[in-house]
Amino acid sequence: MKHVQYSKESLKDLENITDYTAQMWGANQAKVYLKDIRDKVHQIANGEAIVQVLHIPRPGMLKVRVNRHIVIFESTDATVRIIRILHDSMDIPQHLTRN
Repeated sequence: MKHVQYSKESLKDLENITDYTAQMWGANQAKVYLKDIRDKVHQIANGEAIVQVLHIPRPGMLKVRVNRHIVIFESTDATVRIIRILHDSMDIPQHLTRN
């Protein structure tokens, strides 16, 4: 299994997703959704996730979908670096130019 690193932005994304989900659908659903995201990251690290290339002018970016969110990451032989976790309605390139 590859080592997983989270960017500061991706940790903030997780916090925002958890807070919003808890507000809208309750704390239990927020825990379930956070677990879904973390399980998907684990699948990425184990090479079990269905991964797609993120077609933006920043080479090496990959993505996977978790419900309505997109986990955006970079991968090397030893490490998966989670860059952002964004809702699928967001302008992804705009949110990546700041990283």
